[in-house]
Amino acid sequence: MRKTSLLAFFCISFICESLAQINQQIDSLASTYLGSEFAKAISIGIIHNKEVNYYNYGKISDENPIAPTENSIYEIGSISKAVTGTLLQQLLEENKLSLDNSMCDFMPKDHCPWSEEKRISIQELSTHTSGIPRLPFSFFSTVKDMNRPYENHTKEELFRFIKSYDPTPRNERVYEYSNYAFMILGYIMEQADERIYEQILLERLLKPLKMYQTFVMGNKEIHSKIVQGHKSNGNTAEVWDMPTFPAPGGIRSTTSDMIKFLKHVMSDSVSTKSTNKINEIGDNKWIGLGWHIIKYDFSEHEIVLHNGQTGGYTAFAGFLNNHDAAVIVLANNSGLEDQESACDLLGLDILKILSKNL
Repeated sequence: MRKTSLLAFFCISFICESLAQINQQIDSLASTYLGSEFAKAISIGIIHNKEVNYYNYGKISDENPIAPTENSIYEIGSISKAVTGTLLQQLLEENKLSLDNSMCDFMPKDHCPWSEEKRISIQELSTHTSGIPRLPFSFFSTVKDMNRPYENHTKEELFRFIKSYDPTPRNERVYEYSNYAFMILGYIMEQADERIYEQILLERLLKPLKMYQTFVMGNKEIHSKIVQGHKSNGNTAEVWDMPTFPAPGGIRSTTSDMIKFLKHVMSDSVSTKSTNKINEIGDNKWIGLGWHIIKYDFSEHEIVLHNGQTGGYTAFAGFLNNHDAAVIVLANNSGLEDQESACDLLGLDILKILSKNL
């Protein structure tokens, strides 16, 4: 009895010491991040050895100098694509869609009379291998305010693009990250599930996981709770509403809700399939359904991840494949364009710490 109690004591002490070291390292990294860009607030959630911990730094804004919490709402940007991929996996499991389905099967008649060598599949849309550009030139003709670029794009404009688009032949397609492909994918999922994306998200993920602070549009009261975003120069930024096509980047959430989502993807027998490697896209890099899988030098474990960036926010979500370690980082700063966000670097650094403390 005495030996068992002593062993338990040392195990508990080791865990506490390990967590204390992790906390100290995260504090140091977050401090560096807040000093490197014009972010006002940063919220972090981690899963480590089945325990969840939250870290919050800075202030919401100069006008609202209160600290964020794990319930502070941020835009998660393109992490929405990983959520969309997870929802897609459910539709595949129910045979409502197949990865080999042609996108043209879900479009108005005569809108894409393409030959077999130019057909675009659901798999290609969801793995950024469709050849569809990140955003076509026609998209920008509908933008009335570059501070809210997605707000006015309609289904009619999407159909017009498809009707005029000449796809790259399938044997010439390579990985090319595409927001527009996920706009099309979201529309197809709506047709397959016979409800709008927001309802698909609500019924298939938010309600079952009790993610009560995650939404696409929401009412005015909820909308007002989104923390103030900031541009890379520190000026305030507007939120990016995506009322018609939220699938690529229209979700808002909190670290507490996103931890629930990451737990689900890591453990659910269906949703975890969305992180399976479908295409190799580089040295030690693969893509699943929206999710990227990367083997970094700093860890013997593969990292499943996605990041996000909008006009006033950056975000990072990732976990060690087949291990109980994950991180979500949300910040109210857009980061610097065409440069790796400090938010990404922070997320990866935290995963490095967790990897060393498994």
